[in-house]
Amino acid sequence: MADSEHREAVAAAEPRLRAWGWVFGAREIDDTDTGPPVYTDFEKDWDGQLGLIQAWVTKRGYQLSGHEIWSIRQPANALAAFLSQQRIPVLVIPGRAIRDRMRATWECWPQVVTDVTAAGVRIEIAEHDGS
Repeated sequence: MADSEHREAVAAAEPRLRAWGWVFGAREIDDTDTGPPVYTDFEKDWDGQLGLIQAWVTKRGYQLSGHEIWSIRQPANALAAFLSQQRIPVLVIPGRAIRDRMRATWECWPQVVTDVTAAGVRIEIAEHDGS
């Protein structure tokens, strides 16, 4: 077996990193002057977000283990514990714009990021260009 064939066989036998997709399920309809933007109309492009997440994990050789769709609800404190318990080391957000909407909408955003990273989970922002 050639050296390159051996490396490919070893790589194929190694378990892939598991990733979890985090989809935002609402879109902004009103910017308020006194608080975070108000999101009440459900996002129509969940398939687009899921497609971007799938392309991202495929390109990186991850195994997509599932996803969650969040809207105006704030993330549960259980997200970090769930990802840790399930041994999922990568949380994928479908694009900077979605991440920015999450950050603007959820007052608990800094704590969620702190909890997730403290649990050993890396947050990745999927982009169309694959970078």
